[in-house]
Amino acid sequence: MTDYQFFNEKVSPLLVKWLNEEIRFYLFADIGQIYFAYASDFASKEIAAQCNYERREIVFNIAWIKERFKKNEVFLVKYLIMHEIRHFYQRRVVESFKNRENVRIYEPQAMLLSWQKNFEKYIDITGSSELEEKNYFSQPIELDATAFAYYLMQHLHPNINPRSLYVPKYAVDYIKKSRGFYQSFFQVADQNKRYYF
Repeated sequence: MTDYQFFNEKVSPLLVKWLNEEIRFYLFADIGQIYFAYASDFASKEIAAQCNYERREIVFNIAWIKERFKKNEVFLVKYLIMHEIRHFYQRRVVESFKNRENVRIYEPQAMLLSWQKNFEKYIDITGSSELEEKNYFSQPIELDATAFAYYLMQHLHPNINPRSLYVPKYAVDYIKKSRGFYQSFFQVADQNKRYYF
């Protein structure tokens, strides 16, 4: 069995199960599928995963996930899943905001407008230059997805060492100042135990 077959047939169902167990925190019903591809299939071999909103897919870099399993860093896999699924929610809530749908939206209007602008002019990462990393990780949707995943991992796993979660240096300040927002969001999700989209 090739790595491609193993991860897509054996590991993918496990990761989808993780997603479904925590669905109340995503406020997003259609979480889609998780697939695996080789590093050469990505714009940069440095990309660990990416989401495709239209196809409802999260695609992981096989080389990255093999390294996580080899180092027994399964929590980083879950952390990245939470980061990527947050992008689905961001896109869906921006659509609802633009279309003036009658749904409950938790984010302030200024945040939604910044997400909307960011999706219109999203900067993808294709290499590893310092400037490109800064431009990529400093985007509003990337900052939010990083903080969301960071605090959700701590909410679900209180004993986890926060330093073991990868946080780009460009996101550190945002994470520090946004703690209360995400914690209150997770408390609401714990009480409601439902999703909205």
